[in-house]
Amino acid sequence: MSTSAAVPLPQAQTKADTDARAGLRLGIGMVVTSLMLLIFVQYALPPEAHAHYWGLNPEGMRQFRSHWGLSWLPALSTDSYSLAFRLLLVVLWSGYALAILSAKQGATLKAKPISVLIVVTALLTALFAPPLLSHDVYAYAAHGRLAALYGLNPYFHLPSFLAHVHDPAAAYITWNWPTVYGPVWTRIETASVFLLSGQGLWVQVIALKLIEAGALIGSVFAGRRIAACVSPGRENLTLLAIGLNPLLLLEGPGSGHNDLLLICLFLVGVMFYVEKKYVWAALFLGGSVGIKLITLAVLPWAWIEWARARPWREKILGGAAAVILTLLPTAFCYVGLWHGGATLASLHARTLYNLSAAAQRENASIAEWLLRHGVGGSTSGFLVTLSQNRGILGAFTLLTLWLVLRPRPAQWLAAWAVFASLLMLLAMGLPFPWYICWFWPVCLLRWDKVGMGLSAACFGLSLLWVSGYAVMSSY
Repeated sequence: MSTSAAVPLPQAQTKADTDARAGLRLGIGMVVTSLMLLIFVQYALPPEAHAHYWGLNPEGMRQFRSHWGLSWLPALSTDSYSLAFRLLLVVLWSGYALAILSAKQGATLKAKPISVLIVVTALLTALFAPPLLSHDVYAYAAHGRLAALYGLNPYFHLPSFLAHVHDPAAAYITWNWPTVYGPVWTRIETASVFLLSGQGLWVQVIALKLIEAGALIGSVFAGRRIAACVSPGRENLTLLAIGLNPLLLLEGPGSGHNDLLLICLFLVGVMFYVEKKYVWAALFLGGSVGIKLITLAVLPWAWIEWARARPWREKILGGAAAVILTLLPTAFCYVGLWHGGATLASLHARTLYNLSAAAQRENASIAEWLLRHGVGGSTSGFLVTLSQNRGILGAFTLLTLWLVLRPRPAQWLAAWAVFASLLMLLAMGLPFPWYICWFWPVCLLRWDKVGMGLSAACFGLSLLWVSGYAVMSSY
């Protein structure tokens, strides 16, 4: 009886493996096919359509359509476009979920063919996806052109200057602020335009999108090496989950948002940290901080873990070295751009973006009190910003206490995911979909209950918010 009872087991196991492999192939096929169709559909945007939520960049789409010879493509009606966009999103996200679940259930994942597919998909998306879903990549090009072509400091000069000199980037400007990004990104913008100054705006925009394709590829391979340390046996699953993630593809190489480069440098820093190459870890984290300051939050958390079993002298010296190395890329890239606290004026203005009337009155009251007590200028602005974000500071304090009292290896990665999500929701005025890039790749490094729970929340939030691009009106 024991022999006959054991016979069905291998057959059942073989069927489960076959089903998992079939699900994996189907899921990957759904992701790639629906993504390419979604890219194509964007070229058929109705001329009268406007998005209710995140805004669209039809001018950028038309520039790409002209350069790729798609001007013959007829526009869809508003209803047809919205329906096609939504249906393709459903297929795209369903395929991603199917691929991940099939791989998690045991479908064999071979790193080399998946890596090739990820690289090709990222590059095709960067080249052919029109920057319809956001104006940001044109804003990057505009700031780069201010510096590279006209010798102006993007922290002090408005993009509207480009209209006065009849620069082609002026036609794509929607927000007339000096740059709000860190100096590392400002140098990248400037270098991209300078190196391609003879090629025109469209090629410069393509180059910026290709940088984000490279950032996705870099995130994939850094994430795989991190997962080998924190989730052994799941590294190829992490490779797949980051590389074919619909949100990262659409908002990174698709729209060209620099948030993907931010998280790429962050992940490379984490990779070096878990491999105990601490100097490189601090420098790459510093590169991330030099794009947006937000990733500086993990420095004390990583130091807490690193310093836990070390003598006090080593703790202090190591902490000081980590701070210097982390701030070095920002300090180096600010050379020639920094002119006192006024350099951060546009960043401070960004923190006030979309504040309610009540919050504005509260900030004004605090600023008035500080002025009466002899505090003014940039110091006053900094203190008002801290007060405005006291909820975020409270969350940071609680997460720090949690890491001190409940020490576990790489627990600060989960803390970053929680902190970044709160930062997005509470401090950014409008929580745009691309801000999810800050933390979802980090959630995909771990496949325990915490990591999977955070990833599931990211999946639902991403699907909901990306669907906002299809909510159209015509007027």
